[in-house]
Amino acid sequence: MPKRKITKADRLAAAEGAKAKLLKKVGYKGGGDFKVKIPSYKVNSDIPLSNTICYNDNMSKRKANEYTGDVIIGIATMHKSNAVPVTNTKNAEEIAKMRR
Repeated sequence: MPKRKITKADRLAAAEGAKAKLLKKVGYKGGGDFKVKIPSYKVNSDIPLSNTICYNDNMSKRKANEYTGDVIIGIATMHKSNAVPVTNTKNAEEIAKMRR
């Protein structure tokens, strides 16, 4: 007699049978209606929340700083194109003599 080829339906039936046997062995009776209740997150409070933004005059864009003095005499370039403020001639000479 030729062997019958095992089909997908046969494998599924065998898996279901093995599952039922295991559940019976561990004592599972089935039929539970366990559901997790989702808690209510409603807020009943008069305290202002952080998700609302109130406009205030102090929240306007600040004014940009402007240099109006004469302390800085120039800008020098140091290692890797870093701009450095020069405040006096001695400082400028030190930057010029620096090694790479």
